[in-house]
Amino acid sequence: MRRIFALLGLLLLSMGRNRVCAEAATKACEAVRSGSMSGNAAAAAYGISKTSLSRRLSGECAIDARVGPGTVMTAAEEDALEDVLLYAGRNFIPLTTADLTERVRQLCNDGRPIPWTPDKGPGRSWLEGFLGRHERISLRLARIYESNRVTSAEDERLHKFYDFWGQFIDEHQPAADHVWNTDESGGTVQGTQGQRVMAERGQPVVAQMRSTSRENCTIVTTINAAGAVLAPTIIFKGQRFNGDWVADLNGPPGAYYDCTESSFMCGEVFIKYIKNFHKQLGDRNLLDGKPHVLVLDGHASHVTLDVIKLAISLNIHLVQLPSHMSHITQPLDVAGFGCFKKELAKVIQAFPARNGGALPRKRDMAGMIGLAWGSSFTPEINKASFAGAGLWPVDRERALSRLLRPKRKVTETDRPPLEDVPIAVTNERLEELIGDRGVRALRAKGHTITGLRVSTVVLGNFLPNKNKRPKGPPKRANLGRPEGNLLSAPEWVAE
Repeated sequence: MRRIFALLGLLLLSMGRNRVCAEAATKACEAVRSGSMSGNAAAAAYGISKTSLSRRLSGECAIDARVGPGTVMTAAEEDALEDVLLYAGRNFIPLTTADLTERVRQLCNDGRPIPWTPDKGPGRSWLEGFLGRHERISLRLARIYESNRVTSAEDERLHKFYDFWGQFIDEHQPAADHVWNTDESGGTVQGTQGQRVMAERGQPVVAQMRSTSRENCTIVTTINAAGAVLAPTIIFKGQRFNGDWVADLNGPPGAYYDCTESSFMCGEVFIKYIKNFHKQLGDRNLLDGKPHVLVLDGHASHVTLDVIKLAISLNIHLVQLPSHMSHITQPLDVAGFGCFKKELAKVIQAFPARNGGALPRKRDMAGMIGLAWGSSFTPEINKASFAGAGLWPVDRERALSRLLRPKRKVTETDRPPLEDVPIAVTNERLEELIGDRGVRALRAKGHTITGLRVSTVVLGNFLPNKNKRPKGPPKRANLGRPEGNLLSAPEWVAE
């Protein structure tokens, strides 16, 4: 019975403990150390207990120490882990929750007391606590980039392209409604991504019925720096065009339709597109004798000699973007297509409810594109696409800053991001083996021995393997001007 009462007493005491305000504790410590107040007076003035103030003055606990049991990892280890996770996320090697918990398991299997099974590592409660203590880290959906699209802000080709683009704009002085960007995006009646839906908690599989067709359809979109958008070209898959595909006449206003065997763009269709582009300029009274600038990527259909000659004859400057960098420099990839794909996914998801449970067919694709079109390529989004790519107004820094700039507001307490992460073999005598000079060099760059151990365990597996990997198949040659430049330049056409 006495034991029960003792436990109840401890429980009541723990319930009565409050977290000490870090700001109040800081001011109280400063008052005592400066001699302006005694310990008792400072504790009473700033609303903290004498014991809490005494422990902070003696260094027994941190100023912002939390109430309750301590963490498994030390504050220095958790800070180092946060730095490494942020570094990995900025450098295209982000870690999953499974990766993180496995690395923490390895770090903490050094004889310290741990509340989890040594072979399994920490669970969800530890992860939630860690994320709560480190607000700079959040779970994000990673976007897959091909390895040749992994670009550094210091990439020489990017700077050369923006140098060229700035000089080109200064020389020709085009108006915003004379600077265009075109690109292709694909879609299927089945959709390309699942939706978050409501279902019973614990249900093994939440299935959603969709159309059986995965046949692709290509949408060629053209926007300008003034915010306008032209009627699209929609390419179906087929050897001969079937009027039944667009019989409902509910696609985007003025859309042009075509077909190819693969549904992808080809040279012949792109020549038709250039002619249609010129016609739409005339319909909008934009053919004023001044050249129009059409920015595009280096797709094989875009850079044929026939296309370039046709563009020159129609007073159109074709500007090719640097290869593998369209996610930075292509306006439609920066904002426009992202909005369009989200809207198209919503339309496909809502189709059965709007059509008595029927699933979409090939002939419904144009109508679904039409529903998504109106809210996707608005003047605001189109202008933001050009601005985000740094093409209008010309601003390379804005485009390059998209590679690493965090969207959250940086606070004064945030530690500066790591420029590099040192990695070594984990060893208990690491500090001794490195030596005083090595330790000083690490500290001069903002690193610590603790940080070195953490970064080694977390990212050590990413070190290049000494065993040479077999060579892959040869890559196809880059077409056009892969460094990015004017395709219709006389010297290039002559070559």
